[in-house]
Amino acid sequence: MLLTFMVMGGLFTSCSDEDDNAADNKVTFDGKEFDLAWGLLEKYGRLDPLDNAYNIDLTLVSSGFNYDETNDEITGKGSGIYFEMFTESPTELLEGTYEYVVQDATEPFTFDDGGLVYNYDSDQEESGLEFSIKSGTVEVKKDGETYEITIKCTGENGEIISGYYKGTLMFIDQEDDGFEAVTNDGSLKTVKTKRSRF
Repeated sequence: MLLTFMVMGGLFTSCSDEDDNAADNKVTFDGKEFDLAWGLLEKYGRLDPLDNAYNIDLTLVSSGFNYDETNDEITGKGSGIYFEMFTESPTELLEGTYEYVVQDATEPFTFDDGGLVYNYDSDQEESGLEFSIKSGTVEVKKDGETYEITIKCTGENGEIISGYYKGTLMFIDQEDDGFEAVTNDGSLKTVKTKRSRF
């Protein structure tokens, strides 16, 4: 009988630990919060041939959203956060602390764009709350296929954003050859096409 209780106790403890981890997967800002259910990484490669870093976008969203693989779209209603990250690896988001930079990022372990949507409906052009991220850090840790992401950022209107996610991430290869565009000085520059998730 004692052994049975011990085994059952171990099971309850294990389930409790998993629930605790799931409960931690959330973003908070200005007295509001939303859970993070899943996420994706999108590989774009070098946005400019002269860059020292590779662009991999990070998007984390609530359970109200779904990924439409056929149309390559995130659809549904929910909340989410994204970052345009730059890393040393052409194929994965490496462990490290990524810091916001004002200018276009060309160095590893930086991000130059980010945003948050709250109660957003993909079927409506303007819905919910939406704002850009203008400073902060995103810490990335990885154990096998499991990522651990800690967010400490500030929004465009001074919103204090904190977030945590631990879990796997869907990986999508969005890299293409880009196209040639004329710059202000008349020279040609390769431009990569990118899509906004929100």
